Amino acid sequence: MLVSLSIKDFILIQQLSLDLGGGFTVLTGETGAGKSILLGAIGLILGGRADAGYVRPGAEKAELTAEFDIANSVTVKHIFSELDVDPEECILRRTIDKTGRSRAWVNGTPVTIKQLKTIVGSLVDIHGQHEHYSLLEVASHIGVLDRFGSLEEQSKQVSDLWKTWRAAKLQFEESKQLHETTNRRVTELTEQLNELELLGFDKQEWRKTQEDHLRLSNLSQLTTCLGQVVDILDGDGPTVSRALSQVRAQFSQVVDFDHTVKKLASEAESIEVLARELDREARRYLDGLEAEPTAIATLDRRISEVHGAAKKLGVKPEDLPTFKSNVEKELQELLITMNLDELEVNEKAAADEYHSVAEDLSQRRAALAHELETAVNASLVDLSMQGVQFKVYADKKNHPDAGGLDSVAFYVATNPGVAAKPLGEIASGGELSRISLAIQSVLHKEAPTSTIIFDEVDTGVGGAVAEVVGRMLREVSNNAQVLCVTHLPQVAALAHSHWRVLKSLSNNTSLTEIELLDFESRVGEVARMLAGATVTEEARAHARQLLEVGRS
Repeated sequence: MLVSLSIKDFILIQQLSLDLGGGFTVLTGETGAGKSILLGAIGLILGGRADAGYVRPGAEKAELTAEFDIANSVTVKHIFSELDVDPEECILRRTIDKTGRSRAWVNGTPVTIKQLKTIVGSLVDIHGQHEHYSLLEVASHIGVLDRFGSLEEQSKQVSDLWKTWRAAKLQFEESKQLHETTNRRVTELTEQLNELELLGFDKQEWRKTQEDHLRLSNLSQLTTCLGQVVDILDGDGPTVSRALSQVRAQFSQVVDFDHTVKKLASEAESIEVLARELDREARRYLDGLEAEPTAIATLDRRISEVHGAAKKLGVKPEDLPTFKSNVEKELQELLITMNLDELEVNEKAAADEYHSVAEDLSQRRAALAHELETAVNASLVDLSMQGVQFKVYADKKNHPDAGGLDSVAFYVATNPGVAAKPLGEIASGGELSRISLAIQSVLHKEAPTSTIIFDEVDTGVGGAVAEVVGRMLREVSNNAQVLCVTHLPQVAALAHSHWRVLKSLSNNTSLTEIELLDFESRVGEVARMLAGATVTEEARAHARQLLEVGRS
């Protein structure tokens, strides 16, 4: 929903702001007051073509800002997440300088005009200006038919099934194309896995192999050094053990004379015990240093095998387990993709399910096409367009897609006996607006956009039909915010809120301004619309009566 609109230095508008609510809002004013300028500003915010002529004379740039409430717009929030834009608010801003250069922002983030149009396409639909008229896009017609028949859920199911089918088909086709390449890769991976299985590499075993090899490679030095250690600790000559015994003997003579000496004697005794334990452990290690003659050769071969395998595979020895795990995973995935029979079965099953649901949806659409025609044509009669015939063509496509099996297009015959033409070929903005209003009036559901703007909807309309137009607009506003530029007092009187556009003169310069009318001001404006330049009491009374009816 459009919450607020701010316009600065745009054509004849120096500065104005509108705070809008939900429901049905009308914009009125005398011819030439600037209502079309206001809609032009909205069109620019929605991504319309920029031009240097839009900048008010004497100003450096035109600046337009619109704020929307997107609390219930999942589509817009999804677009914001893709653009990395804050999804908690929606403030659109656009500027045009004197050279015609234009820039756009969404929540302060610069965006392209294409991105801007993508965002506002889910927010606003303008009926009357071809540039922003969604019904001119044939692609939107199938969505209107689905809304009319409450087929949105089934349509979404078809779209999801289409994606599933396409994914299965793509996997099958790619697997066929890559089958030869995959075969070679599978052979390569299988050989690698067999080599790794035969190698039997284990991190703990590898660590022990390296430790044993280091020990046996230095056996001679270890034997010599440990022999000397044993001799120093408790050999035939002067040793650590004998020296520590002498230290203990000396302490024993004076241990009772001083507490500190007693403590030192105890420490000396502990050191002597440790020295004896060290001697025993060193002798035990030295006795175990003898090795089988073939042990070092066996370890050399094992280390050579591991290093050779690691070098061949391009990894470090310690990374071999991870490499093996990756090989097993890739091989398993490739073997699955090589199962073309299973992939073909999956693709066919997905295709069958898609066609089953899509065919049912197609039959429902075909039946609904006539119902929509009948309902819209009845509304067109109410709008005094008896000679206009609305047609819905629902045909099978040559190729199915995410939208299903159908091609839906709206056609209109503007006069009896005249061949129906595509809706987009209707030249009159007023006819387009009223046909759109007739369509909107029969949907009775939440609109795909939160704001609908009608321009020229009352062109060539008067009398009782004018009230029908007003009531239809009010009915549509039950499900979407409706803004309407109108010249008809009957339409204006039925609005929930009413803004008047007027032109003023300042320093010999014409300016467009706008004001929100209270009830009494609305009486005066509706009376002017009824009577023209001279407003009589009868006109005011009639205006009050229309507004009272609109209140009820």
